[in-house]
Amino acid sequence: MALIERDQPYKGSRFMVNLGDYDVEDFVEVRLPSTKTGVNNYRTGTDGPFHRKLWGATTHDDIVLIRGADEDDTLLQWRQKVNEGNIEDARVDTIEVVLQTENGESGPRWVFADAWPREYHPPDLTSRGNEVALEAIVLAFDDYVRDE
Repeated sequence: MALIERDQPYKGSRFMVNLGDYDVEDFVEVRLPSTKTGVNNYRTGTDGPFHRKLWGATTHDDIVLIRGADEDDTLLQWRQKVNEGNIEDARVDTIEVVLQTENGESGPRWVFADAWPREYHPPDLTSRGNEVALEAIVLAFDDYVRDE
């Protein structure tokens, strides 16, 4: 899918999340994963006083999805599958996070393969304010790409 030519960046507040078989909407925040590659120091006996920097394993953080808590307990039930040891039942083939234009058209997307819920965070509750109760789910995944 080719992107429409844009002369300005996308707004971070316009996005959509597709959780595959799980019909959950209204996410207020998505924390996309950072990727990093480890460094291994290496030195032979004939090297000078400095180490060579060789690359190590590449890792990525998890995805964090946050939404307003309501009567829909889909995220908790999804996590419950993992608690019961049914990781394969909890695994989702493809999850997408899509940036959108101001008109709601699709922009760049991040596609995550073989994701499953690693953590579920119920809302923090306090009587001292009027904040919205938020729940979060943390997803582990095998691989991802940015697709346009």
